[in-house]
Amino acid sequence: MSTGVPCKFGILTSSDRASSGEYEDKSGPAIVGFLEDAIASPWESIRRVVPDEKMLVEGAIKDLTEALRITPEQATVWFNRGYAWFTKGEIDRS
Repeated sequence: MSTGVPCKFGILTSSDRASSGEYEDKSGPAIVGFLEDAIASPWESIRRVVPDEKMLVEGAIKDLTEALRITPEQATVWFNRGYAWFTKGEIDRS
């Protein structure tokens, strides 16, 4: 077992219905399950579920980078639905 610094993951689900409680978010837990199966070394994650609105997604990305104590330059943002609203340089840290 590694004793190094754990890898950090911020898992963000953007869904109007899941964020309102209309149905359970399944994508965030699926990502956690994948990480549990795929990574043997120490890691940690923080999950957020927010409505599908640009300003709320941007705010959640900022919150996650702060909670994980990383900078936007250290973060890799992946989008799987074709909304590539942001690139790393577009997130305003002010």
